[in-house]
Amino acid sequence: MFYQDLSKLSGQEGKGWVNAKHMNKSSQTENNENTDFKVPLFQYWYLNQAYSKEMHLIESKYGVNIESDVFVLIKSNSHQSIKDDNLSKAREDFQVLVQKIATNLDCISIPHSHLESDIVKETMKHIQTDKARMILSMSAEDCKLLAPQQQASMVARRLGVGRKEDRSESDFSKTARHLIMDEKDPQLSSELSMSQIHWDLIRITHEKEIEDIINNFGVVFQSSEPSPGTVKVTVQPRRENFEDLKIHALRALTHLYQKVAMATVTCTMRSPAPESIVQTKEIIHSGHPFVGIEEKNGSYRLVGLPVHLGPAVTEVEKILSHPVFHDKEKQMTGYYESEESKAIKMDDGEEETCPICMDHFKTKEKLICGHGFCRECVWRSVESMGPICPVCKKVFGKVEGNQPDGTMNTYVSVSKLQGFPDCNTIVIDYSIPNGIQTEKHPNPGKRYYGTKRQAYLPDNEEGRHVLRLLKRAFDQKLIFTVGTSRTTGRDDSVTWNDIHHKTSRYGGPQRYGYPDPDYLKRVKEELKAKGIE
Repeated sequence: MFYQDLSKLSGQEGKGWVNAKHMNKSSQTENNENTDFKVPLFQYWYLNQAYSKEMHLIESKYGVNIESDVFVLIKSNSHQSIKDDNLSKAREDFQVLVQKIATNLDCISIPHSHLESDIVKETMKHIQTDKARMILSMSAEDCKLLAPQQQASMVARRLGVGRKEDRSESDFSKTARHLIMDEKDPQLSSELSMSQIHWDLIRITHEKEIEDIINNFGVVFQSSEPSPGTVKVTVQPRRENFEDLKIHALRALTHLYQKVAMATVTCTMRSPAPESIVQTKEIIHSGHPFVGIEEKNGSYRLVGLPVHLGPAVTEVEKILSHPVFHDKEKQMTGYYESEESKAIKMDDGEEETCPICMDHFKTKEKLICGHGFCRECVWRSVESMGPICPVCKKVFGKVEGNQPDGTMNTYVSVSKLQGFPDCNTIVIDYSIPNGIQTEKHPNPGKRYYGTKRQAYLPDNEEGRHVLRLLKRAFDQKLIFTVGTSRTTGRDDSVTWNDIHHKTSRYGGPQRYGYPDPDYLKRVKEELKAKGIE
């Protein structure tokens, strides 16, 4: 196919000759400083790629440079008649086209060792689209990418190849971004509205994800308060020539907001006395930074993720020495009553109800954690959430995720991780190929983009224990999922599934690397939340 495209470009279909360089005799001096002759374009391209060593040998042997140029001949099509001035107009249009791309074209060399990298795979996918305007050729020596300077420079920076000036720090980012920007999504503007509580939770509990979006897409987030309790978040590019990136940044922020909003629970105070409200605010502000308190129509409630809200509710009621919040909402936070709070609990006279349907029990089922539900309700919960108690989140069965099929391989490297100078390094290689989404994924029947990831653990007792846990999680399809990539903003991509990995040997937590003294402890807690312990 590539050969055919070059043949068509040359104006021939396989064996014709193109005016590769016009025989300009006036350019040749008597001592023959320049020697020009015609070579078919597709043949020269082949020589330049497949016989580059032989060409270099000729250059070094005789002290010359072999350079190429093209003489383009525009002539009338014999199959149809044309106007007299059409040839000159065609030449002018062609010259405009050449001038348009000539100053914005670059070529970089890609070693074969980089062909399996994510950026090369992404580049090859984009080459197949009309918008890409890129050519990738492969030879025994290396690969050549011919592309607009912006795309070529970005690929060079990501791979650490190409000319030094192509990897200038003045370019806005060394991190991931799309090679070819999508057209603006008509469903997305440049702003997102949400409650003040949700925006605070996103910034506090997902600080790293927000930082990733800002760095990866070269944007800044600006917030304003159009009305009390409501925040409007706008996305602004840091540079004018990256205007389209704000659409991807907003898409990633929207995905993060939806994730937080769906996980957030509330716990309403029931008929609180003014002094109880003051004390509750003091307790929350002083000891629970991940929990918010808001007032709406005279009603006060705590807002946060269950893992943070449960302990906050427990502490408030313990300090105030009486029940403060509605029982049904407390159960949804994973709240555990102490013996003291049970003793002082007021008798509301409420009948026992299912925490899911909030109705009388119908064929009550009690889980191993002690919480009870209607049999039909808990079955529906298992179908949507897996075998996890909806109240306390304790796993009562084997959780299986929607991770696509792939492989997990490990080996031990003699190199050391920062913070672990006395042991070797466990290297984990994950490989998830491209595939088609199933009914378990966001868009069944649609193609998803696979990934290759490498992670690192210390080769000590605790590191090997974490490796065994990660292997179980991988076998239960929990390591990856299909969604929106946090690094590129691309939908239908295989992404991490909230079990954090160290993908760099260096750089500390901010670079997903070592040293990070608490990492092994944290990842074990993340695995435990999914029933892996």
